[in-house]
Amino acid sequence: EDEVQVISIGGQIEPEPAPKPSGPPQLRKGTQVSVRIAQALSSGINQKGDKILIRAAKKVGGGRQGLIPEGAPGWAVVEKVEESNSGGLLTLRLKSIEDVYGNSHPLQGLIEIKGKEEQALVAVGQVYQGKLAKTAKIVYRKNKSSKQDKVFGTVKFEDRRLELRLDRKSYKNTKAKVEAILEIAPPFIIDDLVPETVALVEVNGKRLPKAVLANARNPRKGDYNKNNISDLKVYFNLYDLAKYLKKGSNKLVLEGRFQKTRLFVASTMIEADY
Repeated sequence: EDEVQVISIGGQIEPEPAPKPSGPPQLRKGTQVSVRIAQALSSGINQKGDKILIRAAKKVGGGRQGLIPEGAPGWAVVEKVEESNSGGLLTLRLKSIEDVYGNSHPLQGLIEIKGKEEQALVAVGQVYQGKLAKTAKIVYRKNKSSKQDKVFGTVKFEDRRLELRLDRKSYKNTKAKVEAILEIAPPFIIDDLVPETVALVEVNGKRLPKAVLANARNPRKGDYNKNNISDLKVYFNLYDLAKYLKKGSNKLVLEGRFQKTRLFVASTMIEADY
């Protein structure tokens, strides 16, 4: 028999409650995500392929924290760098952002910064727009493997061009040193980095058999490049660098450890002339 609903005169038939959504909460593909750049960039310093730390500029989704909370970390990559007299160009491609549980979700978005003079510059905290590249399922994974967090910073050698002798053995007993200035973008601070762990670990894409530790007996801190972010200055023995460098351009990768579990990573280019 047909089911009959009896109501009082003047009453209303209450609609059936909507079914509760099944499965984890989701953010649809194309959801807008505002991101801020978490480190200073320059077309005169950064290289194609550099990995750039970004953070969510505001929360995305409901709840107190949101499904992607404000400040959630993510990454972009430098896709193109151009330098010209009319002004530099720096192109970034957004890659990913983390949700409230630390799961990474792909982003889409291209950022082009054009310099008014020689260099294209990006200040820390500058905000840009991106979108989720696919639907993001926000799932709590209790047994998620905990990979060591990497914090990407910058390193600049005081001498970007090294004059080296042909006989590298002559450097063994020398006290000649090369200064390296390390910087980390907020919210991280250079004070959290353990100076004794800073080391050269890779040259021209090849991992060194033994890391070359910096001389950090008397590390100096200060704002050496005048951008209101604290820097750390360490030293390398010239011979320790010379024995791994080829004539011309060389790409160096440095690593160091924080007080906690994070790993500092920075890369730079240096010229060697024999």
